[in-house]
Amino acid sequence: MTAQPLTILIVDDEQRFLESMRKLLRRRGINVIAAETGDKAVRMARGYPVDAALVDIKMPGMGGLATMQALKSDNPDLEVIIISGQASDELDKLSMEKGAFMFLEKPCSLEQIMDAIVNVLRKTAIRKCGIDEQQLDRDLEAAGCTSPPEIMKHLKTILKESAEKRD
Repeated sequence: MTAQPLTILIVDDEQRFLESMRKLLRRRGINVIAAETGDKAVRMARGYPVDAALVDIKMPGMGGLATMQALKSDNPDLEVIIISGQASDELDKLSMEKGAFMFLEKPCSLEQIMDAIVNVLRKTAIRKCGIDEQQLDRDLEAAGCTSPPEIMKHLKTILKESAEKRD
């Protein structure tokens, strides 16, 4: 049984960053929904199931924290990774206090983003499937998952199977 591909919402007013991340993540089998503004992101997330969001904190109009809160208001289980080119300890702390899963400083590497997405899916699987971290690690090892895309695909399958058992 295979799960639907992972879908990530990326929200950033920097067009080059958006396009770069869209291409890089799509090459790794991840569906990407991209939005240049917080308002657009909230509207788009209402129309598509999203597994995680990557949100720039400094944007014109609705900023990153307000965007995160609006997204989480519609989907309380959605994990949001906040990114910023003007990082500071205060901004990191505030983001986490407001409900961010993680804070990444730009420029961030594709590897950092992939690791953050894997961690979001791990947390989601542990929470929704009622398994502990050690069991999840054993399951991933038994499935032979070593790269982030393999791990993500397997975690999506675990989540899908768990949801079908609950239904």
